[in-house]
Amino acid sequence: MDFSTYDAPGALRDGTPIRIRAIRPEDAEALREGFAHLSERTVYHRFFQSKRELTEREVEYLTHLDFEHHVGLAAVISNPAGELLI
Repeated sequence: MDFSTYDAPGALRDGTPIRIRAIRPEDAEALREGFAHLSERTVYHRFFQSKRELTEREVEYLTHLDFEHHVGLAAVISNPAGELLI
């Protein structure tokens, strides 16, 4: 299976429809914005350190994947303005 084109429907517990899809380089800004809304505790549990923002290197690592050795998925909600990465 080519995970770079992976796209599957899903739903949140409240029934909100979402899509689970491969993360893409164009998700970089949404990833930065989402990170800015994480609590300090959540950041620490995910990165094992306190930090205020993702570095350019981290964003590139998280969004430029080969889908062979390095895979990443994103959950998104569609809205009139486009997609919201959740």
